[in-house]
Amino acid sequence: MSVITTVEFVPSRMMGVFRYLLSIKGHIESRDRLQHLLSPAREKRDMISDVINEMVQMGLCVKTKADDGDTQIALAPETLDYYGRKNFDLSRLKLLMLRCLLGNLGDESNTRNHDFCLHLTWFLSQDPFTPLGNQDEIIARLQQAFGDHPLIIRSNLRYENFRYWARFLGFGWEYELPGKPAVFVPDPREYLQLSLAELFGADHRLTMKEFIGRLLNACPLFPGGRWHTEAGEAVMQTPSAVHLPRSLGYALLQLRDEGVVRLEKQSDAPYHMIIEEDGAPQNYAFIELVSGKRGK
Repeated sequence: MSVITTVEFVPSRMMGVFRYLLSIKGHIESRDRLQHLLSPAREKRDMISDVINEMVQMGLCVKTKADDGDTQIALAPETLDYYGRKNFDLSRLKLLMLRCLLGNLGDESNTRNHDFCLHLTWFLSQDPFTPLGNQDEIIARLQQAFGDHPLIIRSNLRYENFRYWARFLGFGWEYELPGKPAVFVPDPREYLQLSLAELFGADHRLTMKEFIGRLLNACPLFPGGRWHTEAGEAVMQTPSAVHLPRSLGYALLQLRDEGVVRLEKQSDAPYHMIIEEDGAPQNYAFIELVSGKRGK
């Protein structure tokens, strides 16, 4: 099971469990009481039970036994270390969730969400200026790209969960025209903005090579990253290693236009990254975080 195949596991239910555990002493609660509090209607207990199970399996929570044998659910030590907040912080929770899904927090051998990682890698490799089509068309394109790969979505319910999580984590958005189905657009701008403080650290200016290296370490969904390599020919390839995929380049241009970062050209710099802008390739050598835009 995974966040795609466990259809009950949606962001709002995960946040409910996380917020409650974060708010109580020791961040630990009896499983029975946790399920009762979050699903007072008996017929919904199994739904919250599935959410708790998924949070344990991905490493967000841990399951322990009390002295009386009662099963308890607690936020994992790695979760609390990375989250680093006493109060609820949605931006930080999104980054925490992505780390869990990518296997960058705790047990890196956990393969439960490899399907989500492959789907998100494919999605981010698509051109944001070319509509992907409706839900059925996207599922068909995934199946065409990955063939009979056992992890690929083959149902609308699973696609819906992928869409929920991709949007929640800041990798896409939707628009809808009158009389037309909603269009899902690959755009990691929100994720990038949430991650700027981590990516820059104590620095305020990086070469594009340094920035992309840090990005791939935190989020290996782009060319050069683990998941992009694993997806292989199923994902759209860039013309060369220094070309950014259009979704990533578009996200950086948005952040520049919003005054969050500066992108700098320097003709004699030893390394450039190429971003397509207004239909023409532009060489950028440095990226600078604008003062006051570091985020949380």
